[in-house]
Amino acid sequence: MYQRSQASRADCPHDGDAFISIPALEEEFWHKAAGVWPVKRRPITLRVDQDVLAWCKEQRAPYQTKMNAVLRAYVQAYKRRENHAQFS
Repeated sequence: MYQRSQASRADCPHDGDAFISIPALEEEFWHKAAGVWPVKRRPITLRVDQDVLAWCKEQRAPYQTKMNAVLRAYVQAYKRRENHAQFS
């Protein structure tokens, strides 16, 4: 089990309590807050180019997560462009 050494605790500017400098949330925050639920993912089979798969696997996040994030960003950008064209 990992235990922090006394030397590293002494180096901390917050007397060993990481939450000492975090202010309490205002009541307004809770009135505006909204729950965000994870989207259920569906397993699929997808054929991608080898170089694309290699690049995704080189990234820090698990490669399926990275691929999903890229696809989601594309869909959101496309929808914004589609909505903008509708109102122009």
